[in-house]
Amino acid sequence: MVSTYLSYDLINRDMKTSLSRVSQQNLVARQTEYYKENIGKVTSVDEFLDDYQLYNYAMDAFGLSEMSYAKAFMKQVLESDLNDSNSFANKLTDTRYRQFAEAFNFSTPTTTLQSDAQLETMIGLYNTNVADADAAITEETRYYNVMIKSIDHVDKLLQNERLRSYTLSVFGIDQKYYSYANIKGLLTSDTDDPDSYFNVTYGAKYEANTARLAEINTTLSEITSRATAITKVSDLNSAITSGDALQAQIDAAQEELDNGGDEETLNAKIDDLTTQLASVWSKVGVADRDAAQAAITTNQALIDDYNTRLPAVGAETTNLTTALNTEKTTLTTTNAELDVFRALADAFDFNADGTVAAGSAQTEENRIVMNNAYVLTNPRSTIAKAELEREYFESMINSITSVEQIAGGSGVTGDARLLAYIQTAFDLNDATIMPATIKNILTSDLSDPTNYIATVGNNDARYIALRKAFNFQTDGTLADGTLPQTSEQTRITNMGYMSYHNDKDEEADEKALAAFKTQISTVTSLSTFMTNSSVYDYALKAVGLDPTTESERTIKEVLKSDLQDPKSFVYTLKDERYVKLAELFNFKSDGTIGSPVLAQSELDVQSVAAAYINGRSAFGTEDEKTLAKEESEYYTEEIQNIKSLKDLLGNARLLAFAMEAFDIDPASVTTEELYKIFTSDLDDPKSYINAEADSAFRRLVTSFNFDTEGNLMREDRSTIQNRSGLYETLDNYLLQMLETQAGEDNAGVRLALYFQRMAKDTTSYYTILGDTALQKFISTTFEIPDEMANADVDTQVTMMKRYFDIEDFQDEEKVKKLISRFTVMYDMVNGSYNPTLAMFSGSTTISADTLLAVATLGSSSR
Repeated sequence: MVSTYLSYDLINRDMKTSLSRVSQQNLVARQTEYYKENIGKVTSVDEFLDDYQLYNYAMDAFGLSEMSYAKAFMKQVLESDLNDSNSFANKLTDTRYRQFAEAFNFSTPTTTLQSDAQLETMIGLYNTNVADADAAITEETRYYNVMIKSIDHVDKLLQNERLRSYTLSVFGIDQKYYSYANIKGLLTSDTDDPDSYFNVTYGAKYEANTARLAEINTTLSEITSRATAITKVSDLNSAITSGDALQAQIDAAQEELDNGGDEETLNAKIDDLTTQLASVWSKVGVADRDAAQAAITTNQALIDDYNTRLPAVGAETTNLTTALNTEKTTLTTTNAELDVFRALADAFDFNADGTVAAGSAQTEENRIVMNNAYVLTNPRSTIAKAELEREYFESMINSITSVEQIAGGSGVTGDARLLAYIQTAFDLNDATIMPATIKNILTSDLSDPTNYIATVGNNDARYIALRKAFNFQTDGTLADGTLPQTSEQTRITNMGYMSYHNDKDEEADEKALAAFKTQISTVTSLSTFMTNSSVYDYALKAVGLDPTTESERTIKEVLKSDLQDPKSFVYTLKDERYVKLAELFNFKSDGTIGSPVLAQSELDVQSVAAAYINGRSAFGTEDEKTLAKEESEYYTEEIQNIKSLKDLLGNARLLAFAMEAFDIDPASVTTEELYKIFTSDLDDPKSYINAEADSAFRRLVTSFNFDTEGNLMREDRSTIQNRSGLYETLDNYLLQMLETQAGEDNAGVRLALYFQRMAKDTTSYYTILGDTALQKFISTTFEIPDEMANADVDTQVTMMKRYFDIEDFQDEEKVKKLISRFTVMYDMVNGSYNPTLAMFSGSTTISADTLLAVATLGSSSR
């Protein structure tokens, strides 16, 4: 008779060959082929449970064949939300049920518009775009200044995308819709030459528009003047009526006084009435009734004159006014565009034929003007813009002779740019601070306790700092020989400006992000995304797109694109910004919200993390347990950022974590070998992973969503079983068949194979007591009497501890020795008889809590 050990060793020494032999058996091959061909056709739990071959194949694979009868029970297992610790499958102590549920997609997938990782990526992109804006401006300006000196023909300027973009952006010309021929014509125009392209093409139109604008302004002015005259006549007539009434009262009082009336009373009355009469004439701007009548005559003459040229007062005039204002807006806009064209032509010195001597396409003065204008095109306050403002301030401040030249007042227009610089430098951009406020601060006498800063400003430290930074007198002028600022005061002002110049932008960024986070929860579909400006604007700006100019249709199609399909719409745009936008959200092709495209599914991440922690924590120190938890948190967070096999292989920390979770030594395989393993065809028995690699690598590879090119695949939730679940089921089935067939000849071999498979995951003595097969292996190995099974649990654990340390189960060599000892003891006790064969109706017995759970389902479980 062949010994148990020899029989076991014949199978175990080349497990690949042993499994291959089983897989080629007719019945196993047919069952496996049926499963592979039909599992993808199943659309519901009930359909799966009703297909005898599929259902029993899967139950056999996970060692649950003894529970095949309990379909109602298994339905609850399959429909459990595995993310909910209180779900049915998670509450069962037997982990096989959770493993079974994990292999299928019957639980509702987690859908989210944006994962935490996607949100962090978006914020990072937004901040990067902000940080890069200044560098981009500086670099583009440097490039322009270098290259413009080598331009000797207008075509070279326009055919250089960066130079063209720089030039058009300065003049606010849309780069998407510009006309090459038109811009070329403008650049080669001399606006003083009546025969130049600009004058021939636009000159007559500009002059006609200007003439027409003059006509419109005249007509609108006359309409306004007539309306004013009509109102004046009406007011004067009302004044005459009121004045006549008051004069009548005065005359009556005077007559009564002349007839001997009470002198004091009547004189007081006459004085009061006379004052009222003077007020009446004053309100209409005349001295008396005769002047009022003369004014009426004058204004009526104007009205009559206007009436000869204007339509009747009322609806006709109202309609004309509306039409003229609309036309005026159009003409003004058109001329403004033509002014831009004129400025573009004047900024360069190309000849009519487009030629120019190298280095003379633009004067130094015009180049500097363009540089400054380009910097100012950015709506944000970049360092480049701040430097430009600082230069302007320094060049202008000491030419100022009064406060009004900065803040305005007394008929003087202030310098808005200087005013803004000062307000920013001293953090005085509150909505309540007006130009008059700045003027009052700069003219305050700090030695006077009743000064403006003390009484109105409550001695605000910012007000005091601003006042001390300038040398204006209390009347707003400067003392003879005194400048507005000393060099030290200017230095302090500049330091303040450079410190505060981008505060508004940063505050706006914070508000925009807060609004995004608040509003994102209200987005339930692509249509609501498109209409929510807080979400839409922030998302587009994060990837460098302008929400005010982008086509909504384009953005919709981008967000509906399948990033795993190289032919999808987003890739036709040839612009990485759109790809980044699509990666930030999880819209499906119909505009509904889907799940993130991840390197690993949520459940696989959880399983890998749990396996790693269990492996490190079961017998580890507290420090090792803490470290394992920290590594798990890192893995769970960072794996969401992996977008390709290259990313994974390039992150040694993540890769090592995943490999160790599958009991693979990271040092045992090179990166090149891993690449071959991950890109192998799993269904080809001759592929690298199947022919060369250990079976653990198959479990590692299928836990990730990479195709054979190393690209990320979208997890297909339309089928009931994902890739990892399918291959786990197929592999488990072969193992179960191998062990089952081995047990038909010798139950001891099956026990040995089973122990070898389960040892690594057995970290508790109590687990052994809950598994009849493991318990039989241990009792046989150490000659523990069967009667000991009747003792209480703690007594049994105490006895097992005397014989072996369960930590030995983690040591491959010690496991081999245990199996060797078991086979010897098994043969000594059993000889050729197999009394334990009956144990293996399934892989293990049904646990007590499982029986209770089945019982609670009542007759429906049968």
